[in-house]
Amino acid sequence: MPTARNYADEFSGLMIDRCLVDQQHPSHQMLDRLEGALVDRAMAEEYLERLLDLVGSQRHPSLRMLDRVSRMLRLLAAADAMDERERRAA
Repeated sequence: MPTARNYADEFSGLMIDRCLVDQQHPSHQMLDRLEGALVDRAMAEEYLERLLDLVGSQRHPSLRMLDRVSRMLRLLAAADAMDERERRAA
């Protein structure tokens, strides 16, 4: 029986494909929804990889898109730091 996590993963995967694979200039409103639906590190990393692919393919990426990349990098770096603190405390 599917769980809420399964549905969240499916939704995030669909949104990543529709927003970042199929679109050269994705809607920022749709990307906001996608970011709100990311439920785990793996999905956040996939999202960041696709953002980086998109930014890398554009000669002049928008500042808003670059801000999204920066925000995801900060979030993943913070998660890494938290994981490291938890490992040291254990």
